[in-house]
Amino acid sequence: MEVIWLSFPQFENQEFKKALIILGYQTYGNLEIFRNEEHLKCFHDKILDRATPNWKEIYKGYDAMIQTPPTLYYQEYLKINPDIKFVIEDIDSLTWYKRYKRVIRYFKWLQPLRLFKHSRNYLNLMDKMFYLIVKGDSAPINAQVQYNNFIQEIKTNIPEEQLLFFSPHEGWEPLCQFLNKPIPNKKLPYRNTDVEINKTIGNVVLSIFKKNVIILVLYFGTLIGLITYLLFFYD
Repeated sequence: MEVIWLSFPQFENQEFKKALIILGYQTYGNLEIFRNEEHLKCFHDKILDRATPNWKEIYKGYDAMIQTPPTLYYQEYLKINPDIKFVIEDIDSLTWYKRYKRVIRYFKWLQPLRLFKHSRNYLNLMDKMFYLIVKGDSAPINAQVQYNNFIQEIKTNIPEEQLLFFSPHEGWEPLCQFLNKPIPNKKLPYRNTDVEINKTIGNVVLSIFKKNVIILVLYFGTLIGLITYLLFFYD
C-alpha cells in the first residue's frame, strides 16, 4: 500500500477514487468490499473487534485505498509500511457534516435491499461503521466534534512529510507533486452531483437484482399468489 486517502463518509470520495485511478493506482474502496463476500466478512469481524484480517492478503494487488471502513485502520497499515503517504481533503467539520447527512439519507433509501443476504450484510457493516465514527451520536455538534478529533488524531499519528491536506480547487499540481506523479491531461474529478450518485447507486441495485433474480421471482410469485388466494379463494 502506497497511498491512503483519509476521510469520514462522504460521496465525494467516489470522485477522489477516480482521481487515484487516473494517476495509475489500483485503488481499494467500498465497492471492492461489496463485491467480495470474504472481504465483507473480514471487515465485519474487524469492526466488531472479533479478529484482525490479514491486511496484506486483503489488499493484494492494490497500492491505494480510500473510503471507510478500510481507512479507519490506517494506523495498523502504517506499522506494516511506515512510508505510506496520506491525503485528506482540507475541509471544515460543518462542510463534512452536510455531506455526511446526504450519505445517511441515501443509505436509508437502500433499506429495501436488506431482502437479499449479501446486501443486508453490507448495509449492516455500514450501519456499524456510521455508529463507530460518531460514537453512537449523530447529532450535528457531536458528529462535528468527532470529525475534528479525527483530524487532530491523524496530525498526531502521521509524520508531517507524509500527510497532504488537499484542496481540489488547487487542481492536480499539489497532489501530483506530493505523490511524485506526472500531471494528467484529464480534469480532476471532484464534484459529485446527485445525478452521478443516483447513477452509481442504480448500477449497484441493478447488479444486486441480477444476482438475486431467482429470489425475486420466488418472492413476488409467492406474494402475488397469496394476494390472489385472499382475493378470490379465501372465504
